[in-house]
Amino acid sequence: MNRRARSAKSTPVFASADSFEEKTFTGLSLTAENLSGKHFFRCRFENCALPESVWKRALLEDCEFHQCDLTRANVAQLGLRGVKFIGSKVMGVDFSGVSANPDVHFEECLLRYASFSKVSLRQAKFVRSQLREMNLYDCDLTDADFSGSDLSGANLRGCTLTRTEFRGATAVFIDPSRNKVKDTRIELDAAAAIAEHFGFTFDGPTKRR
Repeated sequence: MNRRARSAKSTPVFASADSFEEKTFTGLSLTAENLSGKHFFRCRFENCALPESVWKRALLEDCEFHQCDLTRANVAQLGLRGVKFIGSKVMGVDFSGVSANPDVHFEECLLRYASFSKVSLRQAKFVRSQLREMNLYDCDLTDADFSGSDLSGANLRGCTLTRTEFRGATAVFIDPSRNKVKDTRIELDAAAAIAEHFGFTFDGPTKRR
């Protein structure tokens, strides 16, 4: 059976209902699982492999994903309210089409190649995560937290970075001509690297070697 056919309907574990409350799903291995329109309230996913799963118009409220694989999941119009991803692989996921004002927390996650475009991510957490080559375009990142994360090759353009926390993050590069910067928190070394990129020379303890 090909992938298109597999994704036409949910497997029995999810086909039994359209709404799940306070359920724990452990050790599932389902490629391209169709979860469109499903509602999950206070549910927990543990060690689940759900690559290329489809979450169109679904709702996750106060849910947690621990050590899960959601690589290239389709999250168009997915509602995210109080959702935590812990130690999970969320690579290549395009969050640009999620429902408005998602409330998300990523901790120790792999988000390489993930994309967020025109998404309000106020107070979102991206902590101690691999954000290499992640795209953030025209997003509101007011009070968001990137502490301890690796932003190597990440692209930030057109973003609002008011009080955004980047201290403790690595490979931070913010172009102030392409982003709205106000009280943005970065390490001195990152500030020196950005200044040097724009032609300034630093002397003293912050100078890069």
